Amino acid sequence: MRIVLASESPFRNRALDLIGLSYETRPSRIDEEAIRHDDPFELTRQLAEAKARAVAPECPNSLIIAGDAVVVHGNRIFEKPRDKNEAAEFLEQFSGNHFQFVTAIAVLNAPTNRMVSAVENCDIFFRPLLEREIERYVEKYDVRSYAGAFENDAVLLFADRISGSYSLGTALPPSRLIVSVTRARSRSIGSLCSPVLRGELSISPTTPAHAPESMAPQPLPYPSRSLTNRHRQESGVWSTDLRTPTPQLHTNPYRTA
Repeated sequence: MRIVLASESPFRNRALDLIGLSYETRPSRIDEEAIRHDDPFELTRQLAEAKARAVAPECPNSLIIAGDAVVVHGNRIFEKPRDKNEAAEFLEQFSGNHFQFVTAIAVLNAPTNRMVSAVENCDIFFRPLLEREIERYVEKYDVRSYAGAFENDAVLLFADRISGSYSLGTALPPSRLIVSVTRARSRSIGSLCSPVLRGELSISPTTPAHAPESMAPQPLPYPSRSLTNRHRQESGVWSTDLRTPTPQLHTNPYRTA
């Protein structure tokens, strides 16, 4: 059984590399604007699951991994900015403020249609930023590719402190990814996984694999929040362009046979 990452993001590639998986990349082509929700936890979960399901018809015998992220400040959800001007506006709003980075992960076992998904969040506190700092960052980085217009370097440069599930460097929380893949996989993929996933090494995930479904992430200060950390069993159809480039194979040189 193949492992497929439904993303071109170098950050999500790094998450799989960190835990020792050999995988292919096959970006999903969904219309993200067609999936809307007022709750950022539910929005990211639905988008991550949609990305995984969009790839499934092309990869029927695969374990498919997908993710999504947004930033939440006040009552507003920040996704990727449309241009550099909007990116600068995002960073101006985060300057001197507390906001949250919300990350969803979805793992789909295509042969069994078993979906395992989870949502985690991180509290970030930016110091007051100078206008020239924002301008320099927006010009140097590919801000249109980042939820909230920032990535790990911005946190290192601008944050006074952070707390919670830290996944800015990988866009998928590696500890949660280990647990989710373990739960979604069938017995046959054990030979493809790292010693951690095969159970040969002990792990200390953020939430144990046997944890009850009621163990939800801490609620956002968001008035319309309604999500609990449950497993979504529903299936659906999303608009997607299935014309994807030839998948790339990523083999981890440190993986044991």
